[in-house]
Amino acid sequence: MHAIYMSIDDSLRRIANQAFFDKVIVTDDDTIHGEPGVPFNVFLEPVMSLV
Repeated sequence: MHAIYMSIDDSLRRIANQAFFDKVIVTDDDTIHGEPGVPFNVFLEPVMSLV
């Protein structure tokens, strides 16, 4: 996903951000946190153990 994202222009990055994330939060200190959207949340979130 990173290679594709870096190879596209800004207008397509905006569309990719909307597809990949439910929320992108930028704080005052320029820290960025993204909340993955469906179905990417399944791939990007840590796996929970059933044990």
